[in-house]
Formats: sequence, C-alpha cells, structure tokens
Amino acid sequence: MKNLFDFKSLSAFYYVTTTLFFLLLLSCSKDEDMTSLPIVYTTEIFDITQNALRYVGKVESDGKILSKGICWSTSPNPSIDGNCVDNGLGIGQFIGTIKGLNDDTQYYVRVYATNDAGTAYGDVIDF
Repeated sequence: MKNLFDFKSLSAFYYVTTTLFFLLLLSCSKDEDMTSLPIVYTTEIFDITQNALRYVGKVESDGKILSKGICWSTSPNPSIDGNCVDNGLGIGQFIGTIKGLNDDTQYYVRVYATNDAGTAYGDVIDF
C-alpha cells in the first residue's frame, strides 16, 4: 500500500506553512507603525478685546499633523465641527487670532490637532 504523503510532499507542506506563519507574524508585529493621538496644549489666551483675542497653542506628536488650530463656541467643549481657525501643519508652538466675537458673550476655546489617528483637544478655557 502506498503512503498518502511522501517525504517530498511533507517537506513542501512544512516549508509553505512555516513561511506563511512567519509572514503573518511579521505583519502583525508592526507596532511602530501605529499612530496615537497628538498631545495638545491650550497654552494661553491673551489680548482679549470686545471682538477678538489672541492665543497660543502647542502640539506634540510622533505622527504627521494634518491640521492644528483653535475652536471656539458659546457652549462648553468646542470642536472642529464648529467655529475654528486653522494654523496649518506640524508640531510645536503656534500663535493666532480669533476675530468677529460678540460683546458681552461667554466663550469657550481650546486648541486642536489632527493626525491619522484622529483629533485631540487641549484644555477648555472660558472667558
């Protein structure tokens, strides 16, 4: 009676399955390619006038920053879905101005940064 598997067939099967296993293992172990949310700081709000203010923000990240800036609202927790000023790309400190604010109105502001993992926000400051 003939064996169902001969030595050459078993060797080929072992080679193929071992190769596939190691390729799968390598593709699953690329943690360094994982991007986390940026770290964002609402550093300072200053020069507040009746209709404008100036701000300082800071972004730290290992990933590529796609956009950064500041958001504001008359309700807590402003987001990029509302009023925002875009301050471009990249990490580091940035300064900007919000214009067109209303007199005698409570505002909430916070800086943001967006990368491949999503959008992160700094602390909310109200004035």
